[in-house]
Amino acid sequence: DSLLQVMAYMNVKTLARMACSSRLGAVAAYEAQQQPALLVLKGSPEQVAKDLCERLTARPTVAFLQWALGREKREDEGRKEVIDFLQKRLPPTTEVIAAHTESNHCAWFRENPIPDSKKPPTTQLDIAGHRLTSTFEISVLLATLPEAKAHAFHIKPPPGRVVDDDSDEDSYSSEGGEKAKPATAENKAGYERAGAESTAVEKDPLEDLLSMDPPPEVVVIHHAARTHRTIDQIQAKFPKAAIIGGVVMGGKVIARSNGKEMSHGSGLGVLAISGNAPLFAMTCPFEGDPKEAYDYVKSSLKRATDYATEKDERLLGALLFTCNGRGASMFGKHGMDAALFQAEFPNSQLLGYYAGGEIGPAAESTVKKQTFLRGNAQMQGFTAVYGVFCVPRKHA
Repeated sequence: DSLLQVMAYMNVKTLARMACSSRLGAVAAYEAQQQPALLVLKGSPEQVAKDLCERLTARPTVAFLQWALGREKREDEGRKEVIDFLQKRLPPTTEVIAAHTESNHCAWFRENPIPDSKKPPTTQLDIAGHRLTSTFEISVLLATLPEAKAHAFHIKPPPGRVVDDDSDEDSYSSEGGEKAKPATAENKAGYERAGAESTAVEKDPLEDLLSMDPPPEVVVIHHAARTHRTIDQIQAKFPKAAIIGGVVMGGKVIARSNGKEMSHGSGLGVLAISGNAPLFAMTCPFEGDPKEAYDYVKSSLKRATDYATEKDERLLGALLFTCNGRGASMFGKHGMDAALFQAEFPNSQLLGYYAGGEIGPAAESTVKKQTFLRGNAQMQGFTAVYGVFCVPRKHA
């Protein structure tokens, strides 16, 4: 165990050299990559690619990437650079969802942390609020989950979706931003023919998601659609799953699964994790008083600490989806939810963004609250939803 703890600070290049040195080295390098690990990086695509080579310690199971254009890039330019980064820099076996979030909340290690039993390394907090950043940057959370299986999906809105004039359903925008046209007998028939042809060629990602076996324990959603119905469908099919996510401010998502070509556009980017998925949901609502909201987050994070201590687990890091109304107007400063996490867990990393709506289990009353929640996922507002990675602690 002591050797594996030391090897946890070696990057994949060093582990590869060790594996080539001897049979014992190969076994040790393999075992080192069977430990759960988490890494958060941010910066330009070039800088993040450089840091990946130096600091990635194991093949990641999942990757969550987000980007902010700033004032430097057009939408198509930024998306092209992100896709290029994902194709060239991440292993094809890594399941990926990405989103144009226009904000990045990171608690991360700017440099590779040096192990010190007396003084553990602490993260630094970087907050780029919605449209506050002037530069194009990406941020990514890479998680190695050896006992879990993951699958990414891009659930697209139907092309040229037809909606009746008297329908109360939300209508999707086309890529050019035009609203779906009212239905007529002629275009309904044409749409049905086109739909029949397309389904014969392509599988429906939503059907694939809903037919997952074993069922997912956790579902993470980057939401860039006009309807929330899919969330209800997923929760109804998997009532015990923890579903978390947020509405992305940039309105575009990317997904890659099984090394296939990237799928991008509007709709939902979904990453479903089954097996031993050490990701837990925590919902912190706003009920009218900023001080109460602040205290709710602090008490929830403290309960997470108590939970980890009781279970002899360690908190690797977290995802954060927080309302864009929970910024300076509510708390007097940007990124308060990320700052509170970093204060409670100074040695754990975090990646998040301001959302236009937050997906998570409905929060419980302040009378009796559980630490982590499952089921009953809802689209919420003025809420902070955390996805916390918590794994068993390994003793030397």
